[in-house]
Amino acid sequence: MYGHKNVLLAGGAWFVLWSLINGFTKSFTAFVIARALSGIGGALIMPNVVALIAITCPPGKLRNISLGVFSASAPTGGYLGSLISGVFIEIHQWKWMFFGL
Repeated sequence: MYGHKNVLLAGGAWFVLWSLINGFTKSFTAFVIARALSGIGGALIMPNVVALIAITCPPGKLRNISLGVFSASAPTGGYLGSLISGVFIEIHQWKWMFFGL
């Protein structure tokens, strides 16, 4: 209805906005609410990226590789994010994770 690209951009903006707000939270309740609202952005991004890959790449090897790399990015990001966040937690600067530093 709105187009894959427009929903992807809106979801990305929503995710960035609530991730930045999350970095400024002072209470645990506000932290949880901001994380939940940023998850809405992620929910808008994911299916539209898959649709854009399928529309952009013709059927065949390129599409299969593109979807495979996209599918592998979530577990890889989860693994690397856990390692990197452990460093921030060790130095007691966990809020910097939400500012992308």
